[in-house]
Amino acid sequence: MINIINIMGINDLNVVYVRKNEGAPEKLQLKLLGNSDIFPPPGVRGVTLLVGGEQQSLKLSLPKQVVLFNSISDPLICSFALETLEQVIMQTGLPVINDPKNIKKTEREKLSKSIEHPKIKFPMTAGLRPYSKDELIDRIEMEFDYPVLVRRAFGEGSKALIRLDRANEHSKLDRFAFDGMEYYYVMEFIDYKDDEGLYRKYRVNVIDGEVIPVHLWLSTGWQIHTKAHIDSDLRNRSDQEEKKYFRKNPHKEIFVELSKELGLDFFGVDYALLDDQIIIFELNAMTMIGKQEKLKEFEKKQVKKVHNKMRELINSRIY
Repeated sequence: MINIINIMGINDLNVVYVRKNEGAPEKLQLKLLGNSDIFPPPGVRGVTLLVGGEQQSLKLSLPKQVVLFNSISDPLICSFALETLEQVIMQTGLPVINDPKNIKKTEREKLSKSIEHPKIKFPMTAGLRPYSKDELIDRIEMEFDYPVLVRRAFGEGSKALIRLDRANEHSKLDRFAFDGMEYYYVMEFIDYKDDEGLYRKYRVNVIDGEVIPVHLWLSTGWQIHTKAHIDSDLRNRSDQEEKKYFRKNPHKEIFVELSKELGLDFFGVDYALLDDQIIIFELNAMTMIGKQEKLKEFEKKQVKKVHNKMRELINSRIY
């Protein structure tokens, strides 16, 4: 018997990316931006319900002995899908893992203004849907000092993020099509390099109040999205520092506090450390773990812990 329904959402632009197409519908692999891909963890069976679009009135009948698993993770680009899920919960009264009301708290601009903790800093952030490059530049000039980061919300990785160090670099924005349809973020850039000129990016997942480290990466560049951004001569050092830092996991209690404040059952965090503060780059319900075949031994062990804890969380809500 299937007793868990995985809820995924179509983004507000109704855009679906094809990851892999081998010519047969059953082998088509799709990428739904704004959704976590953690479900199903090993040992869990369920079915997926895809929601989205503006629903005026939704009528849906679901079995009473099921739990909803919310995989929708981005409240900005999947706002319609989250609203639809709230209607489903209201109509059915079914329990949900990662309530959509709490997912809404993780919108970048909202987080940058709502979380007040002496040990945590969110870069100042503004979200907008500009109709032109000039409109975005005006927002930068009014509210920010250079350098700033500009991020396309409907994008992933380094291609969706640029850094403007001064006003005469606005030509970098020409890669984006500003048509009033898509959201963009402007964020203050916090230079987190150490005295050696090195940058460290940390990642943890928090599941049911338990903090599980995933990785620590070192680089000579500020943009560390994948292992490709790690200098080869720093990889051994990354491994050594990773084990040493996460053995102590000194900031664990701060992430537990965040878990309680946000009310999320699971989420992931990318961060740096600067002057005894945690600088948070990403905080969302993606439970970011990376592709299994590209992980080193420490990371594989941690991903196994993530899967096991996620399975425990799901089973605790079913039985």
